[in-house]
Amino acid sequence: MNFIPLKVIFLIIGLIGIVLLAYFLQEYILGISFVFGKYGQLDTFYDLPSAHWNTVEAEFANIQLNYNIYVPINSNYCNNADLFVFVPTWPSSFERRQVIRDTWASSENTGEKVVVKFVIGKPEDPNLSTDLLEEQEKHDDLILYGHPDEIQELHIKMHAAFKWQQIVCPDVKFIFRANDDTVVDIPRLQFWIDKEMRDDHKNNPAILFGAMRWNDGAVIRDPMRKRYVSESDYPDDVFPPYCFGALYMMSNEAVKGILEHAHEVNAFSLDDVLYTGILAEKAAVRKIDSSKHFIRDFNYRNKQECEEIDGLKVPLSTALCCFERLSDMEEACKMLRNIKCEKHGGKHHEKHRDKVADFFNKL
Repeated sequence: MNFIPLKVIFLIIGLIGIVLLAYFLQEYILGISFVFGKYGQLDTFYDLPSAHWNTVEAEFANIQLNYNIYVPINSNYCNNADLFVFVPTWPSSFERRQVIRDTWASSENTGEKVVVKFVIGKPEDPNLSTDLLEEQEKHDDLILYGHPDEIQELHIKMHAAFKWQQIVCPDVKFIFRANDDTVVDIPRLQFWIDKEMRDDHKNNPAILFGAMRWNDGAVIRDPMRKRYVSESDYPDDVFPPYCFGALYMMSNEAVKGILEHAHEVNAFSLDDVLYTGILAEKAAVRKIDSSKHFIRDFNYRNKQECEEIDGLKVPLSTALCCFERLSDMEEACKMLRNIKCEKHGGKHHEKHRDKVADFFNKL
C-alpha cells in the first residue's frame, strides 16, 4: 500500500489554508470598500475603531435601495443616554464639525446622558474618504453610510441617521436634529425636556417638537426653484404641517412609527416635509409647536424671553439657527449660554446654569 508522504499532506493543507484566507480577505476588503466606493486609498479602513458595517434597507413607495452603514461593536455610547443628537453635515465640513465639538457639543455640555453624532454619506471626492476615516478614528463620532451625500439625497441621509439610532441607541427617549449651522444649549434643552416636554411625551408617546409651519405648505411646481417637488412624487397641492428642518426633536416612538410607514409614501429631497410632515402624519405623530425653544432668527439678541420655573427665571431659547460663518456660530454659542432674563425682571439667569447642568445627573 502506497502512503502519501506527510510533507505532501502538510503542503496540501497549507495550500487550502492560503486559498481560504485569500477568499475571506477578498470578501472583507470588498465589503469595506463598498461603504465609500472601491477606492484604492481606503486601506485606512483597517484602522477603524471596533466597528462593522450593516446593510440596511430604505424602502419608500418609489424607491427601494440597500446601503451600508457603519455601526460600533459592543458600543456603550447610549448605556445611560436619554437624548440622541444627530447633526447632518457635508463630508468636507471638517472645520464646522470641530467648532461644534469645541463649543455646544463638548463633553462639558453633554455629559453621559447625551450622545452627539455627525451624519456623513459617501463623498463625491474619493480623497475625502481617507480624511473622514482618520476623523472617525480620532473622534469616534461619525455616522458613516455608503450612499452619495448630495442635496438631492437628503431623504436617505435622514434615513441613515434614524436607522443608526434605532440600531445603536434604541432605548433613548428623544432624538434631536440640529443642522451644522445651528447652536444648541444642551443643559437648557435637557431642563425644558424634563420640565415641559416629558409630560407631553407621557400623554402622547409618538410626539414631535419643532418650529411648526402650519400654513406654509404650498407645493412648488417650478423645477427651477429650490424646493421643487414633482406631481409624481407628491400629487397634492399642499403639504401637511411640518417642522422647520434645521432644529426639531422626536420621541423614539415617533421615529419608529415614521420608519415603519416609509414604504407607504414617495421619497423626495425635502426631508423636513417628508419626515416631519407627510410621514409624521401617516404615523399619527402628535406635533407640538416649540418655536419659543427652537428659534430661526438671525436677530437672536432680541429673543431673550424667559419663564419662571420653581421661582427661577430660565431662558426659553435652547437652540438657534442659522449661522453661515464659523465666527458667528462661536459668538452665538456665547450669546445663547449667557442670555439674561432682565427684560422681564426677576432673577438673572446665571444661577440656573449649575442647576440645569446637574439636573439630569440627579434623576
